[in-house]
Amino acid sequence: MRVAVIGGGMSGLSAAHEASKFSDEITLFHQKPFSSERSGCWGQAIKDFSRVPLDKDADGYLRDLQKAEFVDKQGSAEVSFTDGAAVERSSLESEWASQLKEVSMEQERVDKSRLKQISEKSDLVVDCSGPFPVSKKIRNFRYRLIAPMLNCKVSGDFSDIYPNVKVIRYKNYFLEMMPETEEECNIAIGCSKENNPAEMYTDMKEMLSDRDIEVPAFGEMKQGNYVSNTLPTILRHSSFGLNGAEVRLTGDALGIASDMSGFGNSRAAWTGIQAVRTYFNDTSYRRKILSDQLLSRSVHTIFRPVHRRIGIVRTMKYIGGQKVEADKLGDPRNLKDIIKASKQVIKSISKHK
Repeated sequence: MRVAVIGGGMSGLSAAHEASKFSDEITLFHQKPFSSERSGCWGQAIKDFSRVPLDKDADGYLRDLQKAEFVDKQGSAEVSFTDGAAVERSSLESEWASQLKEVSMEQERVDKSRLKQISEKSDLVVDCSGPFPVSKKIRNFRYRLIAPMLNCKVSGDFSDIYPNVKVIRYKNYFLEMMPETEEECNIAIGCSKENNPAEMYTDMKEMLSDRDIEVPAFGEMKQGNYVSNTLPTILRHSSFGLNGAEVRLTGDALGIASDMSGFGNSRAAWTGIQAVRTYFNDTSYRRKILSDQLLSRSVHTIFRPVHRRIGIVRTMKYIGGQKVEADKLGDPRNLKDIIKASKQVIKSISKHK
């Protein structure tokens, strides 16, 4: 079986890694060299590393990420991660690519016409090319939400945060501070679609004004987009046929967002694996995506009204603080996780009353 993977990020590398178990004819098309800076706007923390098929001794794995502090006008609260990781994504992805000896690497930007050519010579094409993927030019779907994000790396004293992560409430989203070391920190900010990047940049500088750090000029900031889609759109466009090949979309390409939970990298890796595994096992990729999305969206549906009503900090404190395993609440795997999260939220509501 001939497998083509479009995109060399977390999802693409996961797809190629999984495909190597089933095929010896795999080509991964990546636009940027693995030797360059590759991280996206939220690329330095993986909140659930168990979904990534790599060992923790891989180059780029910095340390276990155990806690996150949430901050808003009401104070602060902490939650824990069962298997979180702080990473230097460029090094991690470069190391990962070097391990895929069976995979042919092609540095090339794949456009619509090239995708059609690739599909003619493939049995399975996995589109992991991120927001606004090349497949979108064929399927022509719309995202439910497109929101801007900014990212930068700064130097300073971050010993008060390290080795954890700090998340500060910002309008309808967050500013996240993820130290790589006590002296270097990756900072990302995201908001709703109504905010433009220039406004977010000004707000970021204001929010960081109490720290002795120099924020890069606006033109030096990395810019990206947070995207999400409705469940019907995700299921409709998760796979389609093209020139005899099966094309499957993953992660941000499909709009499978991490939503409020911050598990985008974990989801990207998981969908890349499932797109390949279900194909070779002759099981339904759509059904796998449906099951995952129903679990995730059910918790978010329960959690979001409480979060918006009383604030993120008060909510976290009411449902258990550090005892809350964020991965169970934000990225549930099974019904047991759903029941546990529901009980925590119901307890939160009763306490607030």
